[in-house]
Amino acid sequence: MKSVPFLARIEFWVEAEQRWHLAYAGINLLDPARYVDRLAAGGQIARATILGQHLEALNVITSHQATAPSETDDEAWEVDDREVLADGFIPALSKLEAVNRLSALAGGGVEVLGPGSKERKSVLDSLAKALELNGQVLSLRKIELAGLLARRLSEPWGEACYSSGETVTLVGLNTLLHGAERQISKSDVLASPLDEARRMADVISSVLRRYPRFGLKEAVTQMRLEEARQWRQSQWVGWYFEHIALPPCFGAIGGRPIKSPTATFDFSASHIWDFKTHSDHGAIAPLNDAVATHWALDQGGLGFVVLTGDAEFEPWAKPWLDEQKALYPSSSRRKKERKKDRSSRIKSAFTPSRVDFFYFQSQSEWREAAASGVVKGFQENWKQYDGETPRSAKYSLNVDKAVASQNALLSVGLPH
Repeated sequence: MKSVPFLARIEFWVEAEQRWHLAYAGINLLDPARYVDRLAAGGQIARATILGQHLEALNVITSHQATAPSETDDEAWEVDDREVLADGFIPALSKLEAVNRLSALAGGGVEVLGPGSKERKSVLDSLAKALELNGQVLSLRKIELAGLLARRLSEPWGEACYSSGETVTLVGLNTLLHGAERQISKSDVLASPLDEARRMADVISSVLRRYPRFGLKEAVTQMRLEEARQWRQSQWVGWYFEHIALPPCFGAIGGRPIKSPTATFDFSASHIWDFKTHSDHGAIAPLNDAVATHWALDQGGLGFVVLTGDAEFEPWAKPWLDEQKALYPSSSRRKKERKKDRSSRIKSAFTPSRVDFFYFQSQSEWREAAASGVVKGFQENWKQYDGETPRSAKYSLNVDKAVASQNALLSVGLPH
């Protein structure tokens, strides 16, 4: 049965002023509680007021009622941190992702953040030009231009969209992105999976030359300062790879995340791709759940971008990450007690050695890969921690077998 969206008013708590600020007077959401939860997991106290037909308040959902994403190793694979609005829009998870998706729509190329993890005005200038606004608007201050662009895109613009110091918040950037994706049509040039893999390889190789080694302290601190929601996760290496590699791919190639019935895939331009990391201490890399995988195969194929490298483990890593989570707690409050992080070891560093691109064009090709041991199902008939709720069946990739299979498109070695 098709889900019916709720009309909700979204507000954000501003600690310095001790009051709520309006972000959206009315927005359609399939799951307002989940939307508030995701915002809370990123450190933003929020509330959603469910509105009735005559805009009267029917129910209020605040951050302290929401359930935060789990931070256990096993459940890190379960969390789909992408909220999907009722109209299909998938908000960016970080400022870096938001400015690159905006820039790609506006034809502006790859964007980087400025000092203090601030967005640069250049992305707004590019958007103004793409919308064919009068050139005089480029002389406006950044916040003035952002508000003007929001009105041009017919998007609500409130105090949660900007902050002091001429800063557009992630809420504000997503507001502009929502309108831009609706109004700016891009004529995508269809590329083959190999051509698209080559373009991504160029971008990712350039990024990894700047980050030849991922250190836990440096990576987690960077993600936290750049407002990435998953910086608290024990499986930080995978989230960090996505954090630094996905945004420039959006900026250089275009595309956006794409939602399946059960999960969100990281990148979709001409083809659907998901980013993974793999330690060369073993051969197996976890993939996605079975429902999402077969949905993507039915859309024309599914690719995986797998970063392999050498993982290091030091006894100080877990206490340090636990300390950071205590110092910078999520603003959300759990509805009920959940199991504590059961991870006994956390990577202290990760040195990338190569990036592999694998592609599966059809259901039949996936079945061939399963028959040859390239992919394998696991977690079938497993239960969640409550002992009752079934877990979704998942797939894993045997990287050693995959690199020698017909599904291997490209392998790029990285200098140490």
